[in-house]
Amino acid sequence: MPIKDFCAFACHSLGPMKGKSGNNNSRVIQQTARSDQMATDLEYQTSTTTPEIDEHLYSRQLYVMGKEAMYELRNADILISGMHGLGVEIAKNLILSGVKSVIVHDCNNVDYKDLSSQYYFSESDIGQNRAEVAKEKLSELNNNVNMTYSSSDIDEDFLQKHKVNVFVLTDGDINNQVKIGDYCHEHGIKFVNANTKGLFG
Repeated sequence: MPIKDFCAFACHSLGPMKGKSGNNNSRVIQQTARSDQMATDLEYQTSTTTPEIDEHLYSRQLYVMGKEAMYELRNADILISGMHGLGVEIAKNLILSGVKSVIVHDCNNVDYKDLSSQYYFSESDIGQNRAEVAKEKLSELNNNVNMTYSSSDIDEDFLQKHKVNVFVLTDGDINNQVKIGDYCHEHGIKFVNANTKGLFG
């Protein structure tokens, strides 16, 4: 039974209507308005707290993680800064896992040395923005994930504009790491700082 029909049924089941015809009509109007409001509230709560999950697509994850963890994943809006080999690997895994949205970020362009670690780049991409190229390839992995990219500098205005609840930084000097980490902790954003050095990560 649709939510709206159920709410209407529940309201009319509260008790028999008594009195004159005018009072009955007034009560019907009030109950109809009440059922519509209940339906709106329930639909809003369902859409914001329990996102729809494709149980066929994510069947193995659901078996391992459970629905509660999968709901958390489906509500995750993630920013990944740095589209080198590490950044694109993190982005690929998160997109395949079924998060809500991913913003890939990088201010620099593809160069020859990127071809050795970033498997989505090719020689034809050299000179183009890393995030833009990566976004085009990554967006093919999972149509259920909203994909965007940015090449703007990351500052407070950027973070206020792009509402994310997880920030993964893979390319930044120590000053940026501390600055961004402090901002994320102050604003309740989960912050992950990752890097690789040679064979170590």
